[in-house]
Amino acid sequence: TDAGPPTIREVQARLTAMEVMDADFRPGCAQWIGSQEVAWVLGALVPGLECRMLFAQGAAVPSLVRDLHEHFEQEGTPVVVCGANLALTLLGVAWDPATGKS
Repeated sequence: TDAGPPTIREVQARLTAMEVMDADFRPGCAQWIGSQEVAWVLGALVPGLECRMLFAQGAAVPSLVRDLHEHFEQEGTPVVVCGANLALTLLGVAWDPATGKS
């Protein structure tokens, strides 16, 4: 798409229209917008975009490096990693296919 990224207020308005947030949520509020909510909005704004959620705890994350590498090679899109009150965006991984080391 040639459209630029939505503003926070536009994301809030979309979430309000989708009726997926609690009753106090509205454009302009200071409530948290998490990774799941961002995935819903992106899915609504970008036709054909597939947002998937993977669940893994700390020690299991290294086992996902091969899958993440394939994602970046095939799709080239960022990956959002979340947990508790943190959200990180991955733009790539360092992985050696010959050794499997990351």
